[in-house]
Amino acid sequence: MITDYGSLKEEVKLYLYNRKDMDARIPSFISLAEKKIFRQLRCRFNETEVSGDLGSDPNGFPLPVDFLEMKFLTVNGKPMQRRSEIDYLSRINVDNAAGEPSWFARILNNIKLWRSADSDYEFRFVYWETQEGDMVLDADTTPVLGFAPDLYLYAALIEAMPFIVKDERLTTWQAMFSQAMDEINHQTIEGEYAGSNVSVSSVYSDPIRGIQSGRRV
Repeated sequence: MITDYGSLKEEVKLYLYNRKDMDARIPSFISLAEKKIFRQLRCRFNETEVSGDLGSDPNGFPLPVDFLEMKFLTVNGKPMQRRSEIDYLSRINVDNAAGEPSWFARILNNIKLWRSADSDYEFRFVYWETQEGDMVLDADTTPVLGFAPDLYLYAALIEAMPFIVKDERLTTWQAMFSQAMDEINHQTIEGEYAGSNVSVSSVYSDPIRGIQSGRRV
């Protein structure tokens, strides 16, 4: 059973027929597997948040170092709409007075608010995180490993492909990884709206221009 980094390494080794020449490479396979996983995975087990007040930086805040993709941002409980960098830069050039923030833009690795806060407004920033590199010691684990150890196993085995010759299981591992990823992401979408009739609209729609800005930040 895969429960932590040590047992994951042992399971990968077992699938590779306990080849001794693979021992030193298995951590690299797992590291590359994490990159593959978190480029695609968006589920509640890699969802997290930061919160605080805007007093220290009324213009916004830097993105967290483990940031992958944004889910939503609120200021004083009010959902913030997303606008483009050009909108932000154009607006502050003509009107940079402080006030209650009403929308935001992402500029490089920072979230920028317009207007800049004129008091200690509280913000809540919910996003999907990467958990790459969180496992170092054999006893280490991650929320995603606990929920979906199969993702780690199949992704690591795929990364071992260049070192395996004529193994008929390769296409099977690829298919099982893709299936597991699709199922988890689909389950996440279904779970967001299960149990009620929901009318869905983008929190990043621009009411002025009628443009859907999209989900990614």
